Amino acid sequence: MVKITKNYEDGSPSESELKAKLASEGLAAETWSADAGTVKDPETAAHNRTICVVSGMVRFTLPGTPQEYADLMSGDRLDITSGTPHGMMVGPAGVTVVEGK
Repeated sequence: MVKITKNYEDGSPSESELKAKLASEGLAAETWSADAGTVKDPETAAHNRTICVVSGMVRFTLPGTPQEYADLMSGDRLDITSGTPHGMMVGPAGVTVVEGK
């Protein structure tokens, strides 16, 4: 299952705000970044993942799901349940995300 939440807060939340939100949901959060043009082939999620974009843009490919892909920008959130295949293509400015597990 995949859930996409677009700009769930007014403005662009900071990294610390996103970490606090995920912690309040009982998730351990870490920050990671990827350079512009980074591509990762689809892999199957081994655990539930919550991805919140701090800055930049990323397209998550979601083969086999009704959405097929999700374009995420600052403030957007993607929840992926374990067993869901997903890949990634990073936009021209790179991307920084907070990921909760």
